[in-house]
Amino acid sequence: MLSEEELEQHCRYILSQRRIKNKIVILCEGVRAQRGERLSPQLYGKMEELPDANFYNACIPYYWTQKRPQFFNCGDRSDTLNTYSKLLEINAIEPEISFLSSDLLFALVDVDLCPAQIEDYHFADTEDIFHDLYQGLCVRIDRLPDHRIWVTGFKHKEAYFINPDLQSFFDEYPLPIMYREDRLKLDNLYQDMADELCKDADLHNNLSIASKRIQHCPDLECSDLQRLSQSWRSQWEMTANYRDELVFPLLAIAKSKPYWKEEIQPDESYSRSATVFRDALSLEIAKKFYARQNGGDCLHYHLPCFFKYLYDEILS
Repeated sequence: MLSEEELEQHCRYILSQRRIKNKIVILCEGVRAQRGERLSPQLYGKMEELPDANFYNACIPYYWTQKRPQFFNCGDRSDTLNTYSKLLEINAIEPEISFLSSDLLFALVDVDLCPAQIEDYHFADTEDIFHDLYQGLCVRIDRLPDHRIWVTGFKHKEAYFINPDLQSFFDEYPLPIMYREDRLKLDNLYQDMADELCKDADLHNNLSIASKRIQHCPDLECSDLQRLSQSWRSQWEMTANYRDELVFPLLAIAKSKPYWKEEIQPDESYSRSATVFRDALSLEIAKKFYARQNGGDCLHYHLPCFFKYLYDEILS
């Protein structure tokens, strides 16, 4: 977590970046620098090349060619929320040092399971934002104007990398994508996630929060993790045509990050690291899938909805 001094420095660097002038600015989680790299204007100039900013940047709709949003990695979720508040504070006191337009500032963070408190904001925490922003895990378009801080509709951003509609994309990808030593089949991954819910201490400790998120799924029993896992598998076996209705609730409460970062691998013929492979794969997902969605037609994709709103309502 950033110290007060580091937060101040971080915010002043952002405010000093000429590229944000009259642009939408979106703060997100993600590393701000490589280990040992000194914060500098040059570093902030290439910030969009770092995960997670580069993924979100690549999700911007293909038709958005002018005055594209500017993304900044801000560290963990708390650092990102603190950066949002601090930027507004400094901008109000010292507008002469800033290229930021406060009404063009947004933040996007993982909802996770443990709510993060937000100071001086009209929603008390991230879970309050989630329940106002989503209904049945679909974006409530009519509520978007009331939000400057967004949370993901799934527990982790990595869930967007394993969206069930991506299976054909993975099948056609020019390099083999492996999951636990076999070619990636998302159905297998989802079933493993459901079977392994009982091992998730975070979910165990926050089961009441999780159950409220998926209360629109009456067939899932949330009294304990064993029953939740069993009811999910039971519904999966009985359902062939509408399995997305089971996948999305799973992604809303289960950890996607370890499955993506530890289980998705290139095959042995790939000469570079698995991290490089996944970073390249996530950017292709962003460019060839999310950037080509119509946000108004896919309320369960979340990210295209956000960016369509910015383009239609804020940019104009």
